[in-house]
Amino acid sequence: MIPAEEVEKIKARAKANLINSLSSNLGLAIALAGYENQWGDWRQLFLQLDRINALTSEDLQRAAQQYLTKQNRTVAKLNTIEG
Repeated sequence: MIPAEEVEKIKARAKANLINSLSSNLGLAIALAGYENQWGDWRQLFLQLDRINALTSEDLQRAAQQYLTKQNRTVAKLNTIEG
């Protein structure tokens, strides 16, 4: 399970990212359009902070198990060319 202090850090980072993305007219327009497209209602954007605040360690663990799988990963390898 994810420790409570880590969950709080994750939630704080998510809230900061959301708020920062809305700091310009362009960011707000992109967010509103995205929520309209994803949720079918642009007003859902204004409920996102409540959703983030409601996240639990179990929610994060469940999402990690669902999405962070071998089938969903991308591996990149960088090689340095010495010249």
